[in-house]
Amino acid sequence: PLSGPGGFTKSGSGELLITATGNFSGDSQINGGTLNLQGSLDGGGSLEITSTATFTGNGTYSGPVAVSGTVAPGITTGTLNTGPISFGPSSTLQLQINGSSPGQFDSLNAVGAVTLDGTLAVSLAPGYLPVAGDTFQILTATSISGNFSKLTGVQYDNGALLPIITPTGL
Repeated sequence: PLSGPGGFTKSGSGELLITATGNFSGDSQINGGTLNLQGSLDGGGSLEITSTATFTGNGTYSGPVAVSGTVAPGITTGTLNTGPISFGPSSTLQLQINGSSPGQFDSLNAVGAVTLDGTLAVSLAPGYLPVAGDTFQILTATSISGNFSKLTGVQYDNGALLPIITPTGL
């Protein structure tokens, strides 16, 4: 397991793949490239995703997350689990949709409050078109405040996706 009283910093344009479990009590920062979390990182420290960084995977980061860069749950599709998460004005929540059944689209599960801002970017898999009445629970949280300032990818042939924010989901 990965553990220690400090945190970690990832710099550079490459990918850091974490498949293990860990426990860090200090703050961590992703300054560039991609953190692909397939394991579980617990502890009280916060995680900062800077404007040139991406946080992806199907794992769990239990602490608070502050996002100026991109959060892209899943690898193709999947669920990323976090503690409270705050999206800043320059951030992007990037989601892929391959179908309407759970597991066929990306989702973010936050244990705690979510603050929305920045861009919601949706991409549909080639050949997939939603039909009227399809729903996608892409975000769950204890509470949600704010809204995305920009939406991309929500228009498609003969339709559009309409993000609906509820007190605990999107």
